This record gives sequence, structure tokens and C-alpha cells, in this order.
Amino acid sequence: MNRRLVFLTLAYLLLPLAALLALTLFAIRRIPDVSQPHQDALASIYNEKPFVQHITPRHNGFSTAIIHLKNASLTNTDPLSFILSNDVGQTLRLIQISGRNIGDPDSVRFQFDPIPDSAGKSYTITLQTPYTNFDQPKIEAGVANSGDLTYELYYRPQSRAELISSVLASLLPKLSSLQLLILLTLVFFVSYLTLSRKLHTSGV
Repeated sequence: MNRRLVFLTLAYLLLPLAALLALTLFAIRRIPDVSQPHQDALASIYNEKPFVQHITPRHNGFSTAIIHLKNASLTNTDPLSFILSNDVGQTLRLIQISGRNIGDPDSVRFQFDPIPDSAGKSYTITLQTPYTNFDQPKIEAGVANSGDLTYELYYRPQSRAELISSVLASLLPKLSSLQLLILLTLVFFVSYLTLSRKLHTSGV
């Protein structure tokens, strides 16, 4: 077997994977952490009834929460506050957005400076609309039957080594899947035959 042909074929296959890995390492901003994806109902938020959710991130660098909200017909323009506090009630992050920025429905991203030592610690998310009364159109939060908020948490790795290990941990299960192995095998043989014909045509 022509060694040059084998080398070119492997390079042809590995270059996209290397480019994907490089793009992931240098462009990634957040990696999924824990989530509660189920939404079975909606919970109204108003001045006398903020929504409170307890969370425990698995990784350090907790930096983003995506929360499923609904502003029916975009009628509520009051501010909504996202408050993140620790287990003793100290406010760590506070973000305020206008009801104008909440859709019907919408997955709203609350992004903040990473919390370096967040792994395994308990936090509380509080959503409140202090200027919305009970008899006004309200912003609603998606909840599961259990009453838990519908959310996804994300973290930003605190070092390049942690980022690489996180990326590999997410890629390896995909690379070991039977479907992907079959696909790569087919791509390998198609690439091999294509390059073989080109080299044969060029007289190599």
C-alpha cells in the first residue's frame, strides 16, 4: 500500500476533527452543567410571589443560567430581577432585565462572571418582579410537576486543562458510538478510493 496515499487519507480524515477540537478549545464560552428540562406548567411571578429555586452546580465556574419564561402577548414591561445567592443568603449576582426582553415564550439567558468554587455548593435563584401586582399581566416561569423551575446551568472551565478534559469527556462517547464508527469507516474508504484514483491519474 502506498504510504503517501495512506498518509494523505489519514490527514484528510483527521484534519476536520482537529479543526473541530481547536475551535471548541478556543471559541467555547460555556459547557452544560446540571439542568431540569421538564416543563409541565407555568408559575406566575409578581411582587408578593417571587419564584425561588435551589440549585447545586457540579462544576466550578458556574456562569450562566438559562430559564424558560413566558410573557403572554408581551404585555408585561416591568423589570424582572434574577438574584443568585449562597446558602447563607448573601447575594452573589444580580441581573435585571425588562419584560420587553422576554418573549412568549422565551429561553432567557442570565450570564454573569464565573463563580470559581461553585462545584457541589448550594445556591438559590430568585426571580422577582417587584412592580407587578397580582391583578396585572404577569411573567410566568416554566415548571415541572414537582414545582421545580425549568432551567439549564452552564459553567466556564477555569483552566485550559479542565477545558480539554471537559471537551474530551463530551466527545469520547460520541466517537465510540457504533453509528459514528460506521460513518468514519465509510468516509475512510471513500477518501482512500478518491485519493488513489487521483494519485494514479497523476502518475504517482
